[in-house]
This record gives sequence, C-alpha cells and structure tokens, in this order.
Amino acid sequence: MSLLASVYRLLRPVNHPVVDAALAQALPTAERTGRRLIVLSLLERRNDAGLAALVQHYHLLGRQLQHVILEHIPLLDPALRGASRDGDVQTRLNVVDLVGQSVSFRLSYLLSAQLHMDDARVTRAAAAALRKLAESISSLAPRRPGDDVAQRIKWLGVSLAEASACYHQHGRHDVLAAIAHLAPRRIAKLDEHLCDRRCAAQPALRDMIRHADRPEVTRAALYFAALEPLRPAVTEMLSRPDSAGRLGLLIPSAHLLAVPAVAHTVTKAADAVHLCPDAAALAELDPPAQRLAARWTQTLHIPADRRARGLEPLTHSDDPATRLIALRALIQLRDPAADDGIAGLCTDAEPAIARIALRHLIQRRWKGLDELSLRLVNSPHDEIRRMAERHLAPVGLARLWEQWDQMDITTRTAAGKALLKIDGDFHRQLAQRFSDLDSRS
Repeated sequence: MSLLASVYRLLRPVNHPVVDAALAQALPTAERTGRRLIVLSLLERRNDAGLAALVQHYHLLGRQLQHVILEHIPLLDPALRGASRDGDVQTRLNVVDLVGQSVSFRLSYLLSAQLHMDDARVTRAAAAALRKLAESISSLAPRRPGDDVAQRIKWLGVSLAEASACYHQHGRHDVLAAIAHLAPRRIAKLDEHLCDRRCAAQPALRDMIRHADRPEVTRAALYFAALEPLRPAVTEMLSRPDSAGRLGLLIPSAHLLAVPAVAHTVTKAADAVHLCPDAAALAELDPPAQRLAARWTQTLHIPADRRARGLEPLTHSDDPATRLIALRALIQLRDPAADDGIAGLCTDAEPAIARIALRHLIQRRWKGLDELSLRLVNSPHDEIRRMAERHLAPVGLARLWEQWDQMDITTRTAAGKALLKIDGDFHRQLAQRFSDLDSRS
C-alpha cells in the first residue's frame, strides 16, 4: 500500500471537522491519485464543508471524478443550495453544470435562481441548462419503480415560471425555447406568467412565434394558441406563405385542435391554401401524424374541393387507420371532389373501409357509380361484390355494353357472370343486341 493510501486509511475513522477542512483544502492542488482519494473520502464522510468543496472545485476534476460526483448528486443538495448563493462566479457555474449534467428536475429551481444574477456567463449557462432539461422531456421515463414523471415535469414547469417572471433581468431566449419544449404540458403558474401582459417574456415570445425561426417554438405553436394573448402571433405565423415548409412540425400537434380556441386560431389564418399538405409533405409524416393530418386539413379555412385534394393522398396510406380517418373526413365534406377520392377506397384491402366508401357513393348517387360497380363485381370481398351486383341489376346489360371496350378481360368476365346471376332476362337482351348489330350490317 502506498504512503498516500495509508494516510487516507488512517484518516478515514477520524470524524472531525478539521480533517474535512484539510481534505477540502488539499483538493485543488492534489495530484491525480490523491484527488481521487479525497473525492471518495469526502463523499463517504458526507460532511457539509467537504461536500461544499466538491461543488466549489468541480470544474478542476477530470471527467471520471465528475461522473462519480454526479452519481451522488442527492448528497449534494445542501452544498448546492449554499453554492448557488456564493459570490464566486465559477462556483455558481459549477452548480449549473452539476444540475444540468445530472438532469435533475428536482433541482431545476437552482437554475432559475441563477437567472437573477448580473453575470452574463451564469445566466447564459443557467438558461442553456434549463433548455437541456426541457429537451429531455420527450424521452422522459421512470428511472426506478415509483418514479413520478409528472412530478418531475411539474418541478421544471415551476422553475420555468420563475425564469419567465424574471425575463426582464436576463433576456435569455433559451428560457423561451425551454418553455416551448415543455408544450403541450400545462403548468398553471407558467401559463399565468405567459398571459400576463406585464411579463417581459410575453412580447419576446410573441416575436419568436411570429418569426418561427426556432423549430421547438413552431412545434409548440398550437399550444401557444390556447393562450389568448399569444393567439394573434400564431395566426400571423400561420398566414405567412413560408409556414408551408413547417407543416412537419405543426401537424403532429393537431390533436390540440380539439380545443375550440386553438381550432379557431387556425381557421383565422389568411389564404390558408399553403397550409394544406401535399403528398410529399404527408409522406414525411409517421402514421400517428398522418392520422392527425386529416383533422388539420379539415380545420383549415379553404374551399371544400381544395380540402378534398388535400385529404386524397391520405387514402393511399399504408396505415388502415389513416385511410379510415381520411374516408370519414371526405364523407363529411359531401362535395363532388371528395366523392372522387372516396371512389378509390372502394377497392381498399380492408373490407370495412371499402364497404363504407361504396355505401356512401350509392347514397350520393355518384356519377361514376355504374362504371365503378362493373369493376367491383370482381372484388375479393364478398359483400362488395354483392353491393355492386345489386346496383348493376337495374342498369344491367346497357352499362356493360357501353363500357365493354374500356374493360380488361378479367373485368368483362366477372361483370358478365354477375349479370347472368342477377338478371334472368340477360340472355334474351344480349341476343337482341347482337341481332340489331347484324341487321345494321
């Protein structure tokens, strides 16, 4: 055993403040091995003065020792609280690093407390750490049995409320970005500050929403539309033609359109045709977002035929739920342009979707129904075939005769067999038509 290790072994059972003070004083100048022994000793002894030294000199330690300290972050609560009020800038920066690197939502209030300070380095680091915590929310999951994720989010929300209240002091946009990352989770105290016209954070956030130059702010636009003072900024942002390139950020939050105030804000967007996603934009969305795209398109203040064209690409989705939602939206339009899109779903692989689509077209007496029925008599779905045959019964041979040249051999055969089955007079009518052809020749 080395002499240094022997010394620490002898000091280990001595529980006296003088020992802790000596270890703390030796920490900044100790060589690598000694520094590790000191850190482990101070963590084991759990003396306030020793733990305070770990926070004070955290920036001097190597990555491995910093990782060791981060694993013991719950022991440092009193030391971190004391260090957050220290007059030394570096010590306060260490507090910010420890809270940020440990992703400690419980201690996020120490970050918002730093935003009251005058030093720009501290406020910049604290705001960035708050943004980092907010960014991690999307992947937030219980770390251990009994973990309350909602409580962790609430801790951060309260800290961001404090950070927004003192925005006039720090003016850090990272705080506003962190608020956007928190959306659509609602924290009453935070919403209260954002709705207070005396709060300096509100006009700054309105400007960020209008310019839409941060993806997280655009992604949270529909959440901000739920707050009355921010709605005009959201409408202005949506009315800009360049917002068409941000639909991939907006549509995944379209479930918020169930809130009447949010939907009304979207409908107020001027010349909203640019907000209707095209096939290319829809293809970039994952299935959950594609399902929301139908609600988004339905909400836009645009002509019915344009809305139908926006919904039509969803009928080709690989996801059955998306196709069904698109069908429902098209049916609600009750527009000729929508019927054309619905016709394509009559050949859907899901029998229920095909049945709903065909029944709607029959009720609407769609102009292309006769021709469609001729194709559907060859459908793989029994019920669709029967529905098509029932529709063809009154028109029978006349429609088959007119469409004969446009049908392939498979459709001709299936249509002929269907008419033979449903029309007992089919043979006589067919013979008469051939006889008429012979007489004309």
